Amino acid sequence: MDKSSDALRTRTCGDPSCNTVVAVCRSGDRGQRHCSEACRVKSASAATTDGGRSIRHHRQARLNHCQREPGLSIATIEGGSLQWAGSFGVKDTESQQTVTSRTIFPAASLSKVVFAYAVLKLADQGDLELDDPLSKYVPGYVENDERVNLITARQVLTHRTGFPNWRPRNRPLAIQFNPGERFSYSGEGFIYLQRPSRRLPAKRSTLS
Repeated sequence: MDKSSDALRTRTCGDPSCNTVVAVCRSGDRGQRHCSEACRVKSASAATTDGGRSIRHHRQARLNHCQREPGLSIATIEGGSLQWAGSFGVKDTESQQTVTSRTIFPAASLSKVVFAYAVLKLADQGDLELDDPLSKYVPGYVENDERVNLITARQVLTHRTGFPNWRPRNRPLAIQFNPGERFSYSGEGFIYLQRPSRRLPAKRSTLS
């Protein structure tokens, strides 16, 4: 099997009671080794009989077997409190710099979920009306198109503003279809909604 350029090498979990294959390493482009998971961790209820090794043990075993694994951080939160956190793998496969507890990962559009929650809390508190035109709070966001006065916070949160995903470089932002007409994913809409959200009075209870 090792004679093939696509040879697979498998290992089993270090736990003697577990026969699950936890890693597959294979030859990739330019002879470099690339690693991928070859198993799915069984349910936590089936793996916690030995006092808490569970998913943590199996995931760490997989990552330790493949040293070039792109890194990740894992945290377990129970009852609103951090119970465990771990960092594994590398943050750069060329330099082999390892992931630590202080490594910053780009959250990208995962932050939209948190922001949407904050907006809904502002609406619950009466500080923001989901169906009021955002131009009420931020005038002039789009030039020469009265349809901007139809765009609401609700339409931003449901990606129905008519905006492109992002405004084009060196060109003005334009509405591509009537707001509310259909779905079209737009990060630009969230940028628009950030403007009035920043201007509203801050309350300690917003995210509680």
